[in-house]
Amino acid sequence: MKLLLSISVVVLISCGQAPDDGAPEGSDPRTDRRDLEAKVIYGNDDRKDLYQVSEMLWKNHARSTVALIKNTDLRSRGNFVDITADSYGSQQNLCRTEPFYDQPAGAFCSGSLVAPNIIMTAGHCIRSSSDCGSTSFVFDYSVSVSGQYPTSVSASQVYRCNRVLVSQVRSSGYDYALVEIERPVTDRAPLSFSAKAVLSQGEPLTVIGHPSGLPTKIASGGRIRQITSTHYVTDLDTYGGNSGSAVFDSQNGEVVGILVRGENDFVNQGNCTVSNRCGQDSCRGEDVTRIDVVKSELAKWIRPTPTTSSSTTVTNPLLPVREYISSSQLVIPDNNLQGISSTINVSESPQGRRVLVAVDIAHSYVGDLRLELSTPDQKVYRLRTNQGGRTRDLRGVFGENLFSETALGPVSQIQTPGIYRLKVIDSVARDSGRLVSWKVIFKP
Repeated sequence: MKLLLSISVVVLISCGQAPDDGAPEGSDPRTDRRDLEAKVIYGNDDRKDLYQVSEMLWKNHARSTVALIKNTDLRSRGNFVDITADSYGSQQNLCRTEPFYDQPAGAFCSGSLVAPNIIMTAGHCIRSSSDCGSTSFVFDYSVSVSGQYPTSVSASQVYRCNRVLVSQVRSSGYDYALVEIERPVTDRAPLSFSAKAVLSQGEPLTVIGHPSGLPTKIASGGRIRQITSTHYVTDLDTYGGNSGSAVFDSQNGEVVGILVRGENDFVNQGNCTVSNRCGQDSCRGEDVTRIDVVKSELAKWIRPTPTTSSSTTVTNPLLPVREYISSSQLVIPDNNLQGISSTINVSESPQGRRVLVAVDIAHSYVGDLRLELSTPDQKVYRLRTNQGGRTRDLRGVFGENLFSETALGPVSQIQTPGIYRLKVIDSVARDSGRLVSWKVIFKP
């Protein structure tokens, strides 16, 4: 079958051994099938569908995950886009005992939202303007209800590629790409990168992506086996199609890398195939490009918002931004569940603009902190819950470079001005800090 052949080739190559940057100019590295490696199951199969996961942190992270799907496999139908895909089982000639056998498998790689208009993926998934022109980035390609498989998504969740900002591939080294999409994403938050320069061996990991092109799968239970100057070697349960998946620190949910290479996916069992299974400490492992390699590159493409000490409108009519700030410093009481509250009286409604929350908190152990935002419509949004571990100080913008555990998208629909309240709780003893300032930002 045509679709089976096209997807199978892409999956195997996109998640295999990445080609060296020395490939001839204009060549497509995905057509070179030598020395390719994919992914595998280590120990127990930890992959879960979205409906099987209860933790809101991972559910929200999954919302910021995208499936890379060929434009030729998408069909517009009014407010919806249909996704053409054969079943996972038929594509891979699987034995009936394999999990997810009947689910559709329409993706060829995975990616994640790291800025309102920027997607991060593996370099070998998107290398050229030609790749860009033939690929769409699809949110919510997932199974949120048991037995209900995605064959279409809302047209608003499909984004065309605008341009490749950077695509770097080194054989057995780093492998990443940043892609600008056609319009900003306003209904979900970009993921937050880890503040740590490098993790330690043995630290727990979680990966979210599209193994073998399947709807979103969340797989925890991995850990770091080995650390190199460009990547981690891990025992994550991943397959072809997971290339470009964001890999997270399981303890705080921050992005620590990008899944790029690994062991072979399948082995023959009679007339069909089954997942290749390895002991937790055996086989080659799965390679994850370290996020510190990517952070400096991403910073080149994110333009900071001009700020002032009071409410102001940016004069650029193409980028109107309104900011409201509270600079009244408050000491955060240690090990006190009452915490502190700071309010900002905002004199206008968002009028459909994105609502962002910037914070500047000095603290000796940010993993102690819980942050909540209350809005004029009396709703409460959980921004952060005991994330960051031993990291000092918390500075950034929820909705941009900081991940909000409750998506801030609905705040943009508030019709009235009013009070925004930030609550900060230090829930663990011995470390202390203060709220230096915070802002409410309305941004297109």
